[in-house]
Amino acid sequence: MPQITANNLQIEYESFGAESAPVILLIMGLGAQLGRWNIELCEALVARAYRVIRFDNRDCGLSSKLDAAGVPDVGRALRTGTP
Repeated sequence: MPQITANNLQIEYESFGAESAPVILLIMGLGAQLGRWNIELCEALVARAYRVIRFDNRDCGLSSKLDAAGVPDVGRALRTGTP
């Protein structure tokens, strides 16, 4: 699968449909891999003439891992807005 580099991170992604079609970017959320978006949904959107892109979030799947940063305190981030 292809990867793209953003802010020195490698992000794994898949793209379905014609490159010239309007794009739908599927964003699963915190800690999810691209496979959480089922292929049937992607194919149904392509059948409606969209280009679909799904990706592995950072620190999961085949995207870059930031092991040296440690495990974030998600609860604190949700309560205070800071990691």
